[in-house]
Amino acid sequence: MKLRKLNEQGVRRFREFLVEAREQTDRPPSVPELLLSMPLTSEEIVGDPELESFPHQISGYELARHLHERFKMAGLGDSVIEGADGLGDPGFWSAIALKYFDVLTPGYRSGKVKPKADNCYIPEVGTTMAGVRYFRHRIAGAYRLYRQYGAFSEPFLLSPASEQSTLYTKITDSTFYTETRCLIEAINQLYFDARSRRLKRDWNAKNKPGTLPRLLAVVDQLDLTYDLLALDGPALLKRLPVEFDSWI
Repeated sequence: MKLRKLNEQGVRRFREFLVEAREQTDRPPSVPELLLSMPLTSEEIVGDPELESFPHQISGYELARHLHERFKMAGLGDSVIEGADGLGDPGFWSAIALKYFDVLTPGYRSGKVKPKADNCYIPEVGTTMAGVRYFRHRIAGAYRLYRQYGAFSEPFLLSPASEQSTLYTKITDSTFYTETRCLIEAINQLYFDARSRRLKRDWNAKNKPGTLPRLLAVVDQLDLTYDLLALDGPALLKRLPVEFDSWI
């Protein structure tokens, strides 16, 4: 399917659908997929990106990787994807969320679940919290992590695309953590089992040496002394206390 972005009217009607669907107590309203093709609610995207359909259970990593490949093939630039303010073009990402609505909201059509908050489907722009909440969008946030870090983003995106893991939210709730490449690489080395493609046991335990809570505390301290944005993962690992050695 060639993707079209939603225009202002399309975004407004998609938002109205989300509100109605959350408030509806009996039969859920139909997913307004026609918004993606109607000239009154959508417009063409230069490059005509084509997106595949997916089953309900696909990981955030798999979806982000697919989008990255398709956007690259279509030659889409940052102005199309991220918008003028760099916080995600609302019409572009709303259209993708609508395209993959069943992936993001499995069980909706059978009446088992209701849609999540609006900013999980429509980028939040024009507010003081927009920058932080960018990563609440179920697809745009995953895509940005993949675009920045490639395979290093996998540990953060292991959950189904409809969910956001504990590791994902711990990192993306902080702009500093999200932008610090050496931290992202170190987390891969310390807590991700590349063979099983799973996080190691007790990676987030509070009272165990060398776990993620300790890593973030140490990184906050190291940032007072080092320019962490200039380091890579191995350089950060060399500066960690010995308690982290058993995780490598």
